[in-house]
Amino acid sequence: MKKTVLIIAIFIVTVLGAQAQEVKSIGAGADFLSATRLRVSGSKKEGVIYELHYKPMFGGFAFYEAISHGVTHMLEASFLTGNLSEIKESDSYYIEGWDHFSNLKTITLNYYVGNTFFPGKRFQLPIYAGIGANYIMADPIKSLALNVGLKARAKFYITDRFGIFAGAGCRYGLGSVRYGSNGKASLGERILNVEAGLTFSL
Repeated sequence: MKKTVLIIAIFIVTVLGAQAQEVKSIGAGADFLSATRLRVSGSKKEGVIYELHYKPMFGGFAFYEAISHGVTHMLEASFLTGNLSEIKESDSYYIEGWDHFSNLKTITLNYYVGNTFFPGKRFQLPIYAGIGANYIMADPIKSLALNVGLKARAKFYITDRFGIFAGAGCRYGLGSVRYGSNGKASLGERILNVEAGLTFSL
């Protein structure tokens, strides 16, 4: 897992280095009214052991973006946190000692590439697809997961350099979680989010 994350990091740095001369903007914003689902699954026999829902989720993010001829490259770091709203447990299997789950916190680094409609205009519509890694903390769950994501935004530049945006996205992650002395289960993550923020052209 660590080698895979390192490869992704090298890829991101290489792409951003190649696009350095095209950097156009930086920005930050907030996630709100978002929702996360975590699924802890064992073997085929055990199936889904726990399904945890966290809603609403709130957080923030910052990004570094380059747009050239409509093609968009973006590196984004984000943080989300939320309370457990629902838990579904298997009727036939449980993990000993897992009788309490803490609030969820997740830190994510993603690289996105996509297309921006109406580049250079006051109103722009970027659509992104990305890959990345995120660290999930919801004791007793702690996991480093790889993820893929999609998002879309609507941007409006109030001045030539300063703009506002709103958007929505989804992200799916896959990792693993350890329990006991030798136990290991797979962890699936789904995040749906609504966001808004500010952007500033360099």
